[in-house]
Amino acid sequence: MLFDILFPSKCVGCGTLGTSICAKCIQNIHPITTNVCPACFFPSWFGTTHEQCHKQTYLDGAISLVQYSGVVKQIVKITKYRGAHKTLSDFLSRAPLKWYETMNIFSKKIPRAILCPIPLHKIRENNRGFNQSIILAKTFEKTTTLPVKPLLKRVKNTPPQAQQKTRKARKENIKSAFEIRNIYKPISEVVLVDDLFTSGNTANEAARMLKKNGAEKVYLFTLAHG
Repeated sequence: MLFDILFPSKCVGCGTLGTSICAKCIQNIHPITTNVCPACFFPSWFGTTHEQCHKQTYLDGAISLVQYSGVVKQIVKITKYRGAHKTLSDFLSRAPLKWYETMNIFSKKIPRAILCPIPLHKIRENNRGFNQSIILAKTFEKTTTLPVKPLLKRVKNTPPQAQQKTRKARKENIKSAFEIRNIYKPISEVVLVDDLFTSGNTANEAARMLKKNGAEKVYLFTLAHG
């Protein structure tokens, strides 16, 4: 309480004191209204991969809540690079339920699926103090009722994907970064969870590993789509 008095929360969007994100800034966030195929990025039903695009990706679909712009960019950056998990938690707790509608409807079509947060390497997670994908997965668990299980582990402490200048470099950077956890048996359907969907290389590599170990379908749920 003393800390909050001495260092009051400030909205990441407009600087208003008292909250890490204010109601006005939340209203200015643009929810995703049309999801796209994770391979070609053209619109598709519930973000499912087009039939002709399956040779280009291991993902069977991808759904995001909001557009990666404005205050959402600030939230993702603050969470990733300043370790401010409270900002992300506050944002998720105030997010309108309508943002989750597409995700909730789609989750009913895969009732036996598992939510799997994209893991951080243990060095990076220890330095940050948390994994934002786990925070998101637990939020999605409440809205979809799909259970969370850490099916993957990160075995390569790769440089951030954002530092890679080309799609080829991002693909090579993340190659063989994940391994399956031996404590879990193969599961037919998995939903990967991450904060941001841009090129999709990280999720695609995670999906490759899951399918290599028995998963039949792998989807992606993210906070934002860039």
